[in-house]
Amino acid sequence: VAGQELILLPGQGHFVRSITDPRSRFVGVVAEYRDVAGSNWRAIVPLPAPWVEGRLVTRHKSPTTRLAVFLGQKGVKIRALQD
Repeated sequence: VAGQELILLPGQGHFVRSITDPRSRFVGVVAEYRDVAGSNWRAIVPLPAPWVEGRLVTRHKSPTTRLAVFLGQKGVKIRALQD
């Protein structure tokens, strides 16, 4: 499990380029909200499987995924972006 922490204020944005471990299966985002019970404070999205040949991960290019993370007043959303 790997982690990265960013602090963003309302109206701010930040671009992150990350190369994940081929064994990674999900990306998750957690945000802190004052009203935890009334907000969606976490979001998880599955990643595409790496390029595999038989059962071994090869050196072929694995699929890439571009994600947009939205932090609104009532919660977190993750959306896949089209190239």
